Amino acid sequence: MRVLAAVLASGGLLLLPATARATERSQGFGLDTGLAVLSVSGETAEVGVAWGLHYSIALTDQFDFVSELGGAVVDMDPIVTSSSPTDRPSTLWNLDAGIIYKLDVVRFVPYFGALVGGYVLRDGSLPGALVLPGGELAAGGDYLLSRRWAVGLAIREHFLFTDLGTYPSYLTVTARLALTWGSF
Repeated sequence: MRVLAAVLASGGLLLLPATARATERSQGFGLDTGLAVLSVSGETAEVGVAWGLHYSIALTDQFDFVSELGGAVVDMDPIVTSSSPTDRPSTLWNLDAGIIYKLDVVRFVPYFGALVGGYVLRDGSLPGALVLPGGELAAGGDYLLSRRWAVGLAIREHFLFTDLGTYPSYLTVTARLALTWGSF
């Protein structure tokens, strides 16, 4: 009888729920590099090089808080004369933060979201640095190489809120490498 009670008790322990160990509050840090395209007042778009850093913290399994620091050279060969328009930057910097929504599909994780922040346009034919508020619509996908490493593609359409007429489109498309670690 004692043997039967011991078997039933141990079998009952198997039916109890186990503690879940999700990756909530995991953090990630990564590098981005790729292409930047800036349109200025309906003229031919300038194509250049973009780079950046990104940091994320998982709020839930689906939502991450993200921050991004990005830079770009959008005019690789600026020619400035006395008759040049004074609205053509050669470099851009941005610092944005926001929320992304992840569609977790095992090893491939597509996502989209929105971020807001500040932008600094410099050099080229600008008479001085131009600081503007802005934001970005984010889309992309990461492929998980392991629990710690991921590679991906990030597409960002940036908006300079107070100067949309002069700068109607700023697009970056970058490859990403990210390191993710535990929870806190």
